[in-house]
Amino acid sequence: PKSNKDGKVSKVASPGVLPCLIDLDFRDPQSDAYDSAAGLEIKDWSVVHVAAFFRKLTYTNAEALVTEEQVDGKTLLKLNDDDLIQMLGLTPLKVKRLRAEFEERS
Repeated sequence: PKSNKDGKVSKVASPGVLPCLIDLDFRDPQSDAYDSAAGLEIKDWSVVHVAAFFRKLTYTNAEALVTEEQVDGKTLLKLNDDDLIQMLGLTPLKVKRLRAEFEERS
């Protein structure tokens, strides 16, 4: 298998087998979404950006819930600590970490 500059791996069939080219994409779309959010204000984040943010923090349960409930950046900023704990299942410590991340982005 060979990697190209787009992060795809091409695999050619073994000798004696009809040649075929298979493209396997190992890029992580959630990571791409997180990276694209870097230049945006939180209020401008899409649901995909918010989910990627929670994934980056390894809050996978919250990631699934924000996707299911379609929480975008504007909505996320309106959630208070109790909402984050009750609606997204974050612990108080995770809420503090989330708030610290928000401050770093401001």
